[in-house]
Amino acid sequence: MTPREGARPPTGRLAKALAARDEAVRRLHTAADALDDASRKGLDVELSAVFDACVDAFRAAWLESSRIAAALEIARTLAIRLTLVHNYSVDPTSDLRLIASRLAALLDAASEHHKLTADAAEAAYLRGVLLLHAGEREDARLAFEGALQLASHATAERVDYGSCLLIAQIAHEEGDWSDSIRYAEKAAKLASSTNLAAQALAVVGLSRHARGDRARALHKLEDALRFFDPSEPLFNPYYFRNTILFCGIVALDMGDVVAAERYFRRALEVTSADSYDAFDAHARLGRVLLMQRREREAAAELEKALATYHFAECEPVVDVLFELGTLYAALGDTTRARPLLHRVLTSDIAHPGKGEASRLLGRAVIG
Repeated sequence: MTPREGARPPTGRLAKALAARDEAVRRLHTAADALDDASRKGLDVELSAVFDACVDAFRAAWLESSRIAAALEIARTLAIRLTLVHNYSVDPTSDLRLIASRLAALLDAASEHHKLTADAAEAAYLRGVLLLHAGEREDARLAFEGALQLASHATAERVDYGSCLLIAQIAHEEGDWSDSIRYAEKAAKLASSTNLAAQALAVVGLSRHARGDRARALHKLEDALRFFDPSEPLFNPYYFRNTILFCGIVALDMGDVVAAERYFRRALEVTSADSYDAFDAHARLGRVLLMQRREREAAAELEKALATYHFAECEPVVDVLFELGTLYAALGDTTRARPLLHRVLTSDIAHPGKGEASRLLGRAVIG
């Protein structure tokens, strides 16, 4: 961004916060090794502190120009956090929705009166970021499309790539697979690094899979895996492990249980043992082993899935409880089967296996 002539540089706490933000982003862009999940959580904490400082500066400002400058920095901080830490996914609190909506209206008014200290492409992009955090997804998409029309070579990574991948993400979540694929493929071409290209290709693969194009989906996901490079800047472990997981999912959909097993085991090698992804990988690996009639190995993986899960009860957990309970029942291990099936039956989750769990518990051998 080139500040408009006469714009005052930030001072005090805001200046220190922005310097910290710039240093955090510099580290991410120049990292010589992978930034693991713990490092990204640390970066998220840093960016949250920057956000708070920007909001404080906005609330304390009495000059219109200072309020506009602080609003832009809030939007830039949200954009950095969204794209570099939160994986292009937004789940804002009600307070953040209100702030984002208010700031978007302020920037709209400033733009109308030519008072923005940002170029037109960046201003449109930041407006899209704020609208996305305000819950206005369709308006955000239109803003990102506008940013792409205004973008220049100088804004390629900051505006073009981000806008394309955010549009692709919105389209994917809305079931618009064609647009998701189109914009993600465009993002891959705009990517300034192998890891950014890998992220975009992964989105292409996910949308192709959702559209039912399994073979091409697997091809794109495998392409993404070849682009991911932990030794290069901007490596994203979240996208990396989820790409591996979806390679396994698509391979299984295509009936290749051997390849699926290989991918799920590979996912476990790069996944934190206490994460939801570990639960998911263990559960899927257990099902693949069960399909191969390797019942004892399958039971061990399903047990590991339950052992790694430390979140609120949900349908995937009850799925595993039911699968493991019925597996132990089939193996004649009633001691292990009984508590698992009982948990299925008494769960608040409306699971389709409750009838079978009741039937098995009602048999003398289980009950």
